[in-house]
Amino acid sequence: MKDNVVTFNRKNIEYYLFEDYLGDKHRTLSLLKKIYYEVKPIIPRKLQIFLRRIYAKKVQTKYKFIDWPIETFLVDEFKSHFNVNFDRIFETLWPNNFKYAFLITHDVDTKIGFKYIPKLVELEKKLGFVSSYNIVPYQYEVDKSLILWLLREGYEIGVHGYNHDGKLFWNLETFVSRVTKINEIIKEWNVEGFRSPATHRNWLWMQLLEIKYDSSFSDTDIYEPMPGGCFSIWPFRMGKFIELPYTLPQDHTLFQILRKKDIEIWKQKFQFLKDNYGLILVNIHPDYLDKNYHYIEEFYYWVKENMDSTCWHTLPKNVAKRFVEHLEEVHSTLQKLLFEVTPKQFKIIKKFLSEIRLRYEEK
Repeated sequence: MKDNVVTFNRKNIEYYLFEDYLGDKHRTLSLLKKIYYEVKPIIPRKLQIFLRRIYAKKVQTKYKFIDWPIETFLVDEFKSHFNVNFDRIFETLWPNNFKYAFLITHDVDTKIGFKYIPKLVELEKKLGFVSSYNIVPYQYEVDKSLILWLLREGYEIGVHGYNHDGKLFWNLETFVSRVTKINEIIKEWNVEGFRSPATHRNWLWMQLLEIKYDSSFSDTDIYEPMPGGCFSIWPFRMGKFIELPYTLPQDHTLFQILRKKDIEIWKQKFQFLKDNYGLILVNIHPDYLDKNYHYIEEFYYWVKENMDSTCWHTLPKNVAKRFVEHLEEVHSTLQKLLFEVTPKQFKIIKKFLSEIRLRYEEK
């Protein structure tokens, strides 16, 4: 599945960045998964976790060609291509002589998670951290005063899908019918970023979102309902927007599904990303804070002790902004490989958007 990039150009790298190596079926939910989401509301939470653990064992075998939690494929390809110039070229990726970036994001899946936001903020402020909270707009009552408070405190708000029922990417018709409402919220909340619930994703459909960045793709995550990975530990352009892949395993995956009892995987992956000019992006769910708080606290303190002056700790929107408004600061080779919109990609997007407009006009 992973063949060396013989001709090292943007077109061939996109085969991995856009997960084309997994085939078109990867972008749709199987019948069994659709049935699961239909009955999920009546499945007890403990049974849901049990089923996810069974699923985890299955995908470990099926997707064994994807390394987890560290997938070095594209890093190795870039190093092989650039050889002794790897450091010189990648030192231009981040601003102000920073060598890596550290971003904290939170998917607030439920009303319970929404209530835990202040507790996380308290911990983050104590350590001088900032983060982005991705809110589900049509699932629970959103306390707008809390959102305004977060913004005043220097945090960021993102949109986390539609209503988190697992059906956003059910089919194109469903996605199109919901994307209008999602874009209304994006505009109302003045939001720049998006992450899809359960990281369901279809990069082409997502061109309908009025966003500046997305964070629904991972460098490697075989445990999600759509297993896979873009293999990139760096931001890259995905059509209309910048993709900020999450690169640390999700808290829920580590502690609820795989039942890990320590943060060693986070530490190891953090160091790998740091050593390779990577984007260190973690997704922590407030919804599981009652079970995971001690892990989160330990990780935060560990990061505080181990990050150095070459770390750019900021908000996701600032990272996306760099690769749009200040892209000229990045080495020209990286511009072409990570941020160029190829003629083929442009043609695919243009055709798709035209077809969508025609469907609406017909209706």
